[in-house]
Amino acid sequence: FDDPNNPWKDYSMYNHLFTANNDVAWANKNVCKWYGCVDFTANSSTPNFDYLNSTAKWSDTSGMAIGFWIYLTEDASKIHEILRIGESPNEKDLDITSYGLRLEADTDNGRFSKADGTNDAPSVNTWHHYFVVYKPNEAFLIWRNGDLTENTTHSSGNLNHSIGDLIKIGFNSNRDMQGYLDELVVWNRSNFTSSDVLGFY
Repeated sequence: FDDPNNPWKDYSMYNHLFTANNDVAWANKNVCKWYGCVDFTANSSTPNFDYLNSTAKWSDTSGMAIGFWIYLTEDASKIHEILRIGESPNEKDLDITSYGLRLEADTDNGRFSKADGTNDAPSVNTWHHYFVVYKPNEAFLIWRNGDLTENTTHSSGNLNHSIGDLIKIGFNSNRDMQGYLDELVVWNRSNFTSSDVLGFY
């Protein structure tokens, strides 16, 4: 989100084209963690939620990792929607609740759902860095501000996925996000280490 002339540009090899909906806006480095970020602070409501959307061009059957910086302007007594990829039975949903960061995903071995802990939501009006890794049939990991806060083994399988799945940033059904989002990256691989995460942090 660094280029004010093309703030929704995807710098990956897939070059996803994102569309800004309703009151979503670009913010500059005076507000953001780095040089520019997405502003989801407008108080919107159904059906006028603020979000970015595109369609997926990659496969994620080898697992998935997601990294981002977030600055919430409302506490997690409401659910803040970060990212949704696909609809049921291909849904992958990342949000923040009063239980902390949560991933819910459809897999070829049932539904996966895990958060990083009771009463572990991030504080408001502060930048936080998150890095999430889902390894099929193996592990689910969350790092917050460089520290590993969740490391759970599981037997859930490969993530259900189809090319063309809808991507929504900042919105899911009747939930949105209040705050700023910066440096959002999604990988279709899961072989990251704590050293890698510290490098991003």
